[in-house]
Amino acid sequence: MSWWGRILRLALTGIAGSSKIGKGCIFAGQVGISGHITIADKTTICAKTGVIGNVRKPGQTLFGIPALPHGTYLRAYAKFKQSGEE
Repeated sequence: MSWWGRILRLALTGIAGSSKIGKGCIFAGQVGISGHITIADKTTICAKTGVIGNVRKPGQTLFGIPALPHGTYLRAYAKFKQSGEE
């Protein structure tokens, strides 16, 4: 069996009992997965991320609360930083 048939969970990962996790997923530290959702194969969830909805597209990297695709999160954070006062 290859590694991609399994999941990698690091410290303090909480997964609700009714969630369905795809093959080859990676969950970094302090990830929370709510109940009644499905995570697609080969999904990477970065540290301190909260997943509250289904992840349908395989191979995504998610970040933030609520979980967003990593590129979307970085663009939103850049806009937030630009809008602030100095």
